Amino acid sequence: MYIDGYKKLRGFSTGGLAGEEGSPAEMFRRNEERKARKTGMVKGLGSPNNAVEEEEVNEPVSPVQDYFDMLYRGNEEYLESSETEEMAEGRTKFAGYSGVGYDGLATQKRIESIIRQEAKQRGINADIAIRVYRKEGLNSYQSNEKFQGKRETSYGPFQLFINEGKVKGLGNDYQRDTGGNLAEENNLADITRQIRWSLDYAAKTGSWSPWRGTQKKTHGGIIEPTEGLSGAKPIGNWRD
Repeated sequence: MYIDGYKKLRGFSTGGLAGEEGSPAEMFRRNEERKARKTGMVKGLGSPNNAVEEEEVNEPVSPVQDYFDMLYRGNEEYLESSETEEMAEGRTKFAGYSGVGYDGLATQKRIESIIRQEAKQRGINADIAIRVYRKEGLNSYQSNEKFQGKRETSYGPFQLFINEGKVKGLGNDYQRDTGGNLAEENNLADITRQIRWSLDYAAKTGSWSPWRGTQKKTHGGIIEPTEGLSGAKPIGNWRD
């Protein structure tokens, strides 16, 4: 078996023209035919709906294919372990993405859909509101920033900050107004209330200035304090 495998590997490296016995093209073609017969996806019928009856195939797997499969898996594992910030930003565009600490139903797609709908009802530019969310709470329900030596107690899509000191944050105002507990409100219903309250606050004050993330250059660049808020009005539906 090992000698036979060596011959195939040697044939792969010395094979010549496409279709020649032992050439890369010929070995690839045979391996693809073997996989096609096992899955039933043959002659362009590339759908399980058109699958033909599976037949027993005893043809051994090419050691060359095994080798390249191993390289492929290793490369995938490397890419996952060395993800850059730019790659992570691209990954979050997938519909099922959900930041750390969010309930499984509170995906980026659902949250952005709610923000878009609520922003339009208030006369806020929805694209700007979504960019604020992406700069603030996209990747984690609770902030990963440090505040006075501890993990910052900011929560949700708009990172409402709770401060126990004399100067209170928006999180203190939100909890006072709603009776909620931001540390436990990571489900979609409570997140919707957070979004409504936050957008009402921005519409009422005409400014994004309490959200420090708007000054970051990520996700489309810096957002000016009044950007997208001209003519916006609060509607108070967070009380519903």
